[in-house]
Amino acid sequence: MKKGIVGIVCLALLFVGCHRFDGEEIEYESTTGVQQEVQVESSQPTSPVETTKELIYVYICGAVQKSDVYALEPGARIKDAVESAGGFSPEAAKEKVNLAKLLEDGQQIYIPKVGEKEQSPEQTTAQKVEAADGGKVNINTATKEELMQLKGIGQKKAEDILNYRGANGEFQKIEDIQKVPGLKKGAFEKIKDQITVS
Repeated sequence: MKKGIVGIVCLALLFVGCHRFDGEEIEYESTTGVQQEVQVESSQPTSPVETTKELIYVYICGAVQKSDVYALEPGARIKDAVESAGGFSPEAAKEKVNLAKLLEDGQQIYIPKVGEKEQSPEQTTAQKVEAADGGKVNINTATKEELMQLKGIGQKKAEDILNYRGANGEFQKIEDIQKVPGLKKGAFEKIKDQITVS
């Protein structure tokens, strides 16, 4: 009889122990699952920080729809500047334009018209040297900086001259510069001995 009671007690203890062991095992597995999930979430890659590119500014004039200064991405080419200006005008001499040329900040692009004389880089360089030595400034090819060297011509008037030249083409004679809006006869009298056309 005693042996039977002892046997029952042992079986009961064994059952309780197994039940508690199973519970602990289940709890351990669920905790591990939470830890793994947290680790996966924390290892997600972070999105890269976007950097702002500095723009370049170019002035395009001549045979385009709208002569103006445009902001472009670094690495832009003349083709991009022409598109920003609304494209070529009908009289543009497209075959004289290297659309693949890379642009630089502060660059001026002049799109020639059909029938205009094409100047070589050597001619342009010679004219700049002549102007720097006190020679006359060719108002058909001069840059804004060169025009600002003339008496009474500041940045605003130089830009007005470039805009007029871009919209109307080359000056036929020096007196034609008086057609530029805002450039009065008095201003022309001051610069007429300093300018030329060709």
